[in-house]
Amino acid sequence: KRAEASSPIEAAANVLSAPFVKPGASKEVRAGLARATVAVFGGMKRAELERHSEFLVAQLLGMLNGAAEGQGGSKASGRGDFAAEAISHALRAGLGERLSERGQQAMATSLAAHASCRASPEGLTLVCLSQL
Repeated sequence: KRAEASSPIEAAANVLSAPFVKPGASKEVRAGLARATVAVFGGMKRAELERHSEFLVAQLLGMLNGAAEGQGGSKASGRGDFAAEAISHALRAGLGERLSERGQQAMATSLAAHASCRASPEGLTLVCLSQL
């Protein structure tokens, strides 16, 4: 039995992340989901976005990690690189550009924590560092 989302924002993030992490998801699907994520974040009030920014950063990085795992960690198809670009775009355009200075500092702290984790995959670390 699936656990229900605890908030509408969590539910929307789960809907957007599910197809992104599916093995074999095309570049077009991932690009569309990244644009949809930016649009959803753009439709949120800044206060809501700021309040949920840590969760949203974790969700986006989880999407990147899930996409890499779905491909067995392989970049042979080039999809791993594109997934990183799509998530990087969502982080930058969807969150980073809309947050206040305080929110951007919190986002940078969260990204640094994810990047410095020992178990952090290389692709995830590179995306985190590119957004700092």
